[in-house]
Amino acid sequence: MIGPCRFDSGPPHHFIFDIFAVLSEYTQKLIPIASPRAAEVAKDIIVAVLGTSVGLAGLLLVFVGFVYARADAFQTKRADRYRTLAKLGMIPFLISLLCAWFSFNWLIGDSSEYLGALLLFRASLITTALYGLVAMFYPIF
Repeated sequence: MIGPCRFDSGPPHHFIFDIFAVLSEYTQKLIPIASPRAAEVAKDIIVAVLGTSVGLAGLLLVFVGFVYARADAFQTKRADRYRTLAKLGMIPFLISLLCAWFSFNWLIGDSSEYLGALLLFRASLITTALYGLVAMFYPIF
């Protein structure tokens, strides 16, 4: 049975964190890590997610920095387009960093962060792919 809804408590900016709290609370019931082998596999998965999300965030930051520096070379409307493209790149960057945060929290003992880390990892892959498509087809000229 589902417990009381926690979405209506606190300021509106806590809504996202409440969603992850509820998801991770019920994830422990859905994904039990009972055997030592399952815990070992879960740890390997989180370590891989942590490394990949930090690496992806680093690549995105380099690309965003390059695009933003390219915008400074122009003093026209084209510079605004490059700056917009660079600002859009911060979305998958921040999602990747948040995924790394959740993964690290799981590694230091907060077992409720497992599903959040996996969901954010998938979200970071999807938003990075969308950002790549936007960057490729964004009308610069």
